[in-house]
Amino acid sequence: MIAWLKSVLEKVVDTNHTSLVTPRLTRAHDCHRRSHHLEEESCTPSTCLNGGRCVRTDSGNRCLCPGRSWGPRCKVLARTFSGSGWAWVRPLPPCLPTTVSLRLLPRLPSGLILYSGPLSSTSTYPHWGPTPMLAVQLVEGRPQVVLEGGRGSMKLQVDTLLRPGTWHTLHLHLDAQGVVLMVDTCGRGWERGINNERHCIARAAWAKTEDTDSWSSGVPLQLGGLAHHHPRPSDFGWTTGPHPEPLNGCISHLTINGELIDLGEPAYSSNSQKGCVPQDGACGQGTSYCGLRGECVGGLEEPKCECAAGWMGPKCASPTTPVALRQSSFTKVTLFRLPDPYHVTLQLRLKLRGRHDGLLMQLATKPDSVSLKLRLRGGVACAVLTTEETEQEVCLESFPLGDGQWHTLHVGRHGHNLGIGVDECDGWKQNDTLPSLSSTTDHGEMHGFMVAPPAPLLVDKKDGVFLGGIPEFVSLSLVAVHDDLTDSCLDDVRVSGETVPLPPVLNHTSWGRVTTLKGLEAGCSARDACFNTTCLPPLTCHNTWRQATCSCGPGRHLVGHECQDVDECLFKPCLHGGTCYNLQPNYQCTCGPDHTGDYCQWLRLPSDTHPLKAPMAIAALTLSILLVVVIGVVLTLRHHRSRAARSSPLCPGDLDKGSHALEAPVTIEAVTDLSRTQAGERRRVFHLPVLQ
Repeated sequence: MIAWLKSVLEKVVDTNHTSLVTPRLTRAHDCHRRSHHLEEESCTPSTCLNGGRCVRTDSGNRCLCPGRSWGPRCKVLARTFSGSGWAWVRPLPPCLPTTVSLRLLPRLPSGLILYSGPLSSTSTYPHWGPTPMLAVQLVEGRPQVVLEGGRGSMKLQVDTLLRPGTWHTLHLHLDAQGVVLMVDTCGRGWERGINNERHCIARAAWAKTEDTDSWSSGVPLQLGGLAHHHPRPSDFGWTTGPHPEPLNGCISHLTINGELIDLGEPAYSSNSQKGCVPQDGACGQGTSYCGLRGECVGGLEEPKCECAAGWMGPKCASPTTPVALRQSSFTKVTLFRLPDPYHVTLQLRLKLRGRHDGLLMQLATKPDSVSLKLRLRGGVACAVLTTEETEQEVCLESFPLGDGQWHTLHVGRHGHNLGIGVDECDGWKQNDTLPSLSSTTDHGEMHGFMVAPPAPLLVDKKDGVFLGGIPEFVSLSLVAVHDDLTDSCLDDVRVSGETVPLPPVLNHTSWGRVTTLKGLEAGCSARDACFNTTCLPPLTCHNTWRQATCSCGPGRHLVGHECQDVDECLFKPCLHGGTCYNLQPNYQCTCGPDHTGDYCQWLRLPSDTHPLKAPMAIAALTLSILLVVVIGVVLTLRHHRSRAARSSPLCPGDLDKGSHALEAPVTIEAVTDLSRTQAGERRRVFHLPVLQ
């Protein structure tokens, strides 16, 4: 830490009542840092966030995260503000360029979203010049940014209304030329025939470009409101101040220069809580309504459950079934309805080993004048947007995918902008190209590079969607499959949140139907890589999906010349008070009554609490008791009549009637539901007498 320090100065914090003098520690800022906390040699108290537990594995450190946290460090991505709260996170970097983005769910039309400026309401040194200040706020439904400081005063407002109860995305970009504020990644509104960007972007140049002073004050970034009284603009040399009303709503996915900020454990906070409580409750009975592996999305007006990648069904409790891509494989899907032509997302799970090339998915018009592709190039995932005039490509160069593990790819096309991410899309796992934020300056005026509206992606319903390769037909005969991806597995393919059918397991969904396919197999099996592989003792060969590894195996490690058990319980892997048992190898957690999961990470879902459940149960129990009593009475009466009949003499002909009943047997087949069993199962046959 000493190597990072540049100076130790005294810092005075003026709160208008008392002054606190503390050492001021300053370090060099890395404006575009990428966190690699899990690559540290040992686990530290700050390695895992929000109650996560750091454990050491053969492949390095790993955080075991509690439910409702994400990524390798267990970040919580949303926070709720009820109109009187605030939260502090780390300061904004003072260098340029800087990009801040977030998702916003407002419940009222006005409120302060974020603020970076003085931590007091008055200034003791007003003659020092304008104090740096930045505020992003919502005023009567319109997003604004206010900037004060040595580069001059600035107020930007995007001419669009953000509806309460609806999620919106905000981007704030600052560079040496000026400031740009963008709404919803400029991917909405084009369908109304708009021919300029003013409905989604506002931009302005700095008033004093020669001023090299920092635009940032270096104090904590405050979210949702202020921890102090509202600052008086005249005391700080400002022309205007931040909006006085705190935010009522949720902030999610706060990103500073590509890094997601944890909102579960802010440095300081008041009257705010982690997660987005209004959204969680919009789908039904809180966070439990969508199950352990689902979350409520869609805002407050159109809420719906969205399953985590690899899960489906009611309460997201059923795993999806992957398919394997063999040589010359492809799938063509016919659509029942089209995605938004300017705002479309792709998502799929991928598993492969090595540096593969080939197509994963394509959406295209007919003819292919506009297309969106997700493909692999040397094991690197790339998104390509092709129009008649240009071709955009963005790749995840820093994250090759051929490690034999499942990864989730995300692609988003929003107007002129294109992005791609993998897994939690944090830091170097996300790459965006945002030409809408690029600007040129002419005589003090800023103008965007993208002048013409974006080209619409009007996907052809019949021949516009392909997975795994592009087939070539001649006279209805398949002659070749171009750009096909082989020896890989796909799973859980979605377009704009809708499930795409993935044959041969799933050939039809509410979104589309498979019409043609070749070379796909259900499952994701692989040959035994340990075949003809010999390891030196005491190591043994272990097959890790198409790769042979000589090791002691899971839960064991090499000590000298002997494989010994690793006592995982020393890392305390069981969360929420669970008890760990070392199984030699591996371990098992025994959870308390309120939690479940492999390491007690999930809060146990409550049982059905329907208001009629208890009365219905009592009524059913009462009826059951009455039914038992009635059956008992009937059986008793029949028993007495039977005894009376046996004691009476037989009438003439009774014996003949009885023997005749045994002469005509009838065959009854117990039909087995062949959809639930193997075909060809023999049916059981019973011979019963016919009673006449």
